[in-house]
Order: sequence, then C-alpha cells, then structure tokens
Amino acid sequence: MFTRLYFGLTVSLIATLYLFFIFSESYIRKYDVEMFLRDGRYFLEQYIEQKGSDNSLYKELETTQKEIFYIFKLELLSQWDGSSPCNNCEKIFTIDLVPVYLSNNNLYIAVFPIPNTNNHFVFREHAEFFSHDVPWYQNPTVLFILALTSCVIFVLCIAIYLPLRQLQKQTYSFQQTQMKFGNGKLAERANEKLPAPVGHLAKSFNKMANEIESRVIQSQIFAQAIPHEVRTPLSRIQLVNDLLRMKSQPTEAALHDDIDLYIEDINNLTTSIIMLSKLTSMESSFYETHRSNLNLTTFIPSRISAHPHKKINIVTQIAENIVVRCDSTMARLVVDNLIKNAIKYTHSSVKISLIDHDTYLELSVEDDGSGIHESKRKEVFMPFARLDKSRNSKTGGFGLGLAITHAALTRLEWAIDITHSNMNGANFTVIIPKPSNID
Repeated sequence: MFTRLYFGLTVSLIATLYLFFIFSESYIRKYDVEMFLRDGRYFLEQYIEQKGSDNSLYKELETTQKEIFYIFKLELLSQWDGSSPCNNCEKIFTIDLVPVYLSNNNLYIAVFPIPNTNNHFVFREHAEFFSHDVPWYQNPTVLFILALTSCVIFVLCIAIYLPLRQLQKQTYSFQQTQMKFGNGKLAERANEKLPAPVGHLAKSFNKMANEIESRVIQSQIFAQAIPHEVRTPLSRIQLVNDLLRMKSQPTEAALHDDIDLYIEDINNLTTSIIMLSKLTSMESSFYETHRSNLNLTTFIPSRISAHPHKKINIVTQIAENIVVRCDSTMARLVVDNLIKNAIKYTHSSVKISLIDHDTYLELSVEDDGSGIHESKRKEVFMPFARLDKSRNSKTGGFGLGLAITHAALTRLEWAIDITHSNMNGANFTVIIPKPSNID
C-alpha cells in the first residue's frame, strides 16, 4: 500500500512541477514581452522626438530605413499590410494593439504604428547579442531553475516521506500485534498512544481483543472444569453400582454392566473434551510440542496393534526407514484417531499406506465404509459432528476424535485432506513435510 502511495505522490509531484513550468513559462514570456515593448516604445518616442534634428541618433534609420542600435535592430515600414515582418515568425501576443512575433531563433519582434503617419516602426532584438547557442548546462537561468526545482522536490519528498514512513512503522507494528493475536496469543494488545488514525484503530482492536479473550477464557474454564466436576459424581455412581451388584440377583448383572459402560463412556467423553480444550488453546503449555526423531516405519504398525480390530482386515503399505522430526504425542493422536475412525466406520477392510515422495510423506488411511459426502468433509473435523446415518453416535464415540486429530495436525504443521477411497469409502490423507535433515 505504501509503495503505491509513494509512487502516486511522486507522480503527482512531477505532474505538478510540469504544469507549473508550463504555466510559469507563459507568464514569464508575457512579462519578458512587456519589458521588450517598454523598450520599444522608448525607442519609438526617441525617434519621433529627434526626427529631422541635426543631432538625431536615428539619421541612418531615416535614410536607409534600417539601423542597428546597440542590442536592437530598428526598421521603418511604409504601407505595412499586417504580414509577418520576417520569415518563419510566429505571432504570440497582441498587447495594446501592438503585435509581437517570435522568430525561429526565439527573438522578439514588435511592430509599432507611428502616430499621424502610414509608417510602422519595427523593433526587434539583435541576434548577435541574444544568441541562444550557449549550452543549457552553462546557462545561468537554466541552472538556477534546476537548482530551485531540485531543492523544492527534495524538501517536499522529505516532508512527505517522514510522516508516511512513521505511519508505515505504526501500521506494521499494529499488524504484527493482530497476527500474534490471531495465532492464539490472546494477551497481545496494540499501542493506543499512537496518533490517529492508527491510535483509534488500536483502541477498537483492544476493546475487541478484551472481549474475545474474556469469552475464550470462559469457554476454556467451562471445557476443562466441567469434566473434572463430572468425574466426582461418576466415581460415586460407580461405587454405588458396585455395592448394588454385590446384593443383586444374577438376572440383574446385565443392567449393572450397562451402567459400567455408560460410566466409561462419560469418562471417555470428559477425557476427550479436556484434551481437545488443551490442544485448541494456543496458550497451553501442557501440550507444548517437543520435537524428536520418530521412525514412522515402526511407529505405525505399533499403533495398529494397539487397537483391537477383530474381524476387520487391515492392509499396510509402509515405506522403509522413514524418520521424521515431530512431537511423538501429537503424532500418536493423529495416527490413533485415524485408525480408530477407519475401524469404526469400515465394513470389512482398512488400508494404511505411507508413501515417500521427494519433498513430503503421504500417510493414507482408507476404509470401505459408506464414505463422506464432499459437502460434509469439512464438518467432520468439528467437535460433536453428526453427519448421516452411517456416522452417528450409535457406532460409538462422540464426534471428538477427528476434532482432536485436526488440532494435533495444526500443532504439528501437517495437512490433511479427505477424498473418496478406491475401496469406496473415505480416504484420509495426511501430508507430512519432509525435513531437510535429521539430527
């Protein structure tokens, strides 16, 4: 923005100076012509006054009709028809009924009527004295104008540049604060002591930031406090259920088992909520990333074996000796949740592949389930997402697994995409940037 502003101001300044020279040239020329006509009238008056006198300075003019008088050339014309008094002359002004011409060598020529006669007095500059053959860089007038113009441009540039540069620094500082706030540093605030308009923007931003921070903190408190508070009554319910189990009839055992499952579901839900809350909080130090070398070739099969899949057939295609530098906890959250998701929604088979490309690794988890419609693929990463009949709470889970996966991917700076699988189900593809070197 500031580059365009600087460019626009520079163009405007040049255009202003150009127009100034055009109009000033016309004004200066008219002033020079008036001075020239003043000299011409003086010579005409002197000629009329001394005409016929023995001491006249204009005897040659009366005799030959022409005379060179110092720096001017004088000439008498009889019965002048108004045509140009010289070849290639251009009429530029008519002042007080006196036409003024400009010759091709930029010399002025004026034709004055002589009172009470039909003759005209031609007054022109002598070319030998008004030569314009001097190079422009040796012309004092040109050099003065150039020096004056340079000084004006320099002063204006400094006067424009300094406040714009200051405004640019203030804007950049305000932008950096916004970026930090947007990246999760909710305590960041802009400097309100800056002059307008940045100062006004900073005050509005800080007011908005205070409101956002307050709401986010409240949400995090609820998200983390409520699950903890729920666990206490759950423990009591579990205890009461165990006591009742001891006194109940064998036919009631199934009911107590159901209660245990419900308690376990709620415990899993509270654990997932706490984990998601901490993962999505950029201020969280609990889930601060600690990078280390991780061998994905052995890591992925170990995570597959950690999840019972009973009759589900899991096929793997994993490249050898693939080592990445990442946070192993975050990587486990990504791989575990993708595997559990595939096992949960597949019909019979899951395919897990790790492909080594030139600049990145591609981890794919495919299933042969019902798949995910293209319009719903962004929603699956939202907490408690419920898409369709094939993916609902009846299949198990609460819709937090993929939300946790997405949060962990964000911290790892990995990317994920959902496409249609060749197995007619869903295909979750994780793009892992390949490090330049592994320490």
